[in-house]
Amino acid sequence: MAVTASSSTKLSAVASPVAEAAAAASDAVEYPEGHWIAQSVWHGDAVRLATAALHHKFRDHDDVLVAMELVVYYQFGNNRAWLQPDVLVAFGMGRGGNRRTFKVWEEGKAPDFVLEVASPSTAENDARHKAREYARIGVREYWRLDPKGTMMGRPLEGYPSKGGRH
Repeated sequence: MAVTASSSTKLSAVASPVAEAAAAASDAVEYPEGHWIAQSVWHGDAVRLATAALHHKFRDHDDVLVAMELVVYYQFGNNRAWLQPDVLVAFGMGRGGNRRTFKVWEEGKAPDFVLEVASPSTAENDARHKAREYARIGVREYWRLDPKGTMMGRPLEGYPSKGGRH
């Protein structure tokens, strides 16, 4: 797996001077936390095991956030602009506190790495819509895992971001 701590990718596709000014103002919009229901036993196991493996890999790094099913809001003032990756890693964040959500404008950047675990009901959305959105908001690496090995060409596929696309 190519997940390595490196210089952080600061928000570019989402931030603008107007958004930054708005972020400094108080935000009256509520950004609810997500709800997670595993699509299957294999899906839930894959999400938990991947999260545990990444926690283990970065156990000695206090500046790395590893989270599962944390809602990522990427437009200030719009609680309908969100994604909920199965697993995310963000460098330069710190582990401190118990985040309910990940607000890109507050964190200063998008997650660096996202993993989606394929299931029959999500595989198509993960491959098309989510891949585009993750690239657009600045996620550097997007990976997809097929725990059964029947929905994708390979059981694990990784896509680095190049020019705003994965």
